[in-house]
Amino acid sequence: MGEELGCHGSALTFLSAYLDFLPQRLATFCAAVLLEDTAAAMDRVLSLKVSSTMVGAARLAALAEVLQGLVCTGNWAAAEPLLEVLDADVAAVLAAGRAAVGISGAPG
Repeated sequence: MGEELGCHGSALTFLSAYLDFLPQRLATFCAAVLLEDTAAAMDRVLSLKVSSTMVGAARLAALAEVLQGLVCTGNWAAAEPLLEVLDADVAAVLAAGRAAVGISGAPG
């Protein structure tokens, strides 16, 4: 992530916006899973998957794809334990992304 961002201001702007919205995407997705709200969970997981793919957060995008399948099938029991993995992956992406764009400070 961020290897080629030095020359591309629009990429940095997109990455910054992605990082700003990532904690909210995580929170709303987790809430939707815990409520077993298929429509909301699908909306959030697709947003997470697509935007993560666009910024090069491949591991997070892959996890979102797995979660998408679980949401599609209504397999909430399998999705819930993955929320902790998702939280850790989001934290890692936030740290790497902030380093790439030169933002310091705590997530959120």
